[in-house]
Amino acid sequence: MKISFIILILTAAIICVIALNQFNILDQSSNSTRTYSAYGVSFNYPQQWVINKPIAENEIISVGSNGGKVLLNVYKFNSTKNSTENITANYKLGLNSDIYAKNKTEKNRTVNGLNATEITYVSMDDESTFKESVLFFEKNGSSYVIQYLAFPPELYDRNKERFDMIIESFKIE
Repeated sequence: MKISFIILILTAAIICVIALNQFNILDQSSNSTRTYSAYGVSFNYPQQWVINKPIAENEIISVGSNGGKVLLNVYKFNSTKNSTENITANYKLGLNSDIYAKNKTEKNRTVNGLNATEITYVSMDDESTFKESVLFFEKNGSSYVIQYLAFPPELYDRNKERFDMIIESFKIE
């Protein structure tokens, strides 16, 4: 009977930890950060986030949390081949033809003292729903794109403060 009681307590504890993690209740509000510095860029990101292997062309870094449900990706392009204006225009063109993209907004923002365009939207299709912000800016002959997205959109809002912290610390070396 004593062993059954211990197994019951351990099982209950494991279920509680899984539930707390699943619903993002565990405290991830720690102000501890790590610094990424490579490929001519540096920024601070939350200590509990992990570095992911870049998978897209021109992607130089990907960091995220929640098992890949919250991601920040940084892309770098040669501006002589792909001007920031062209990259932004092509992105808008694709977004405007996306029937699943809703609640689109566009605003100006500053990244490392540079003017940037930020486009935010929610995508809702039959297979997935996510919220994404994409920033476009240029420096030293290179175009940069910072993509922040979260599956589902609620995780975007919960992690927006972290995204803003990353953008505020973002430097081009």
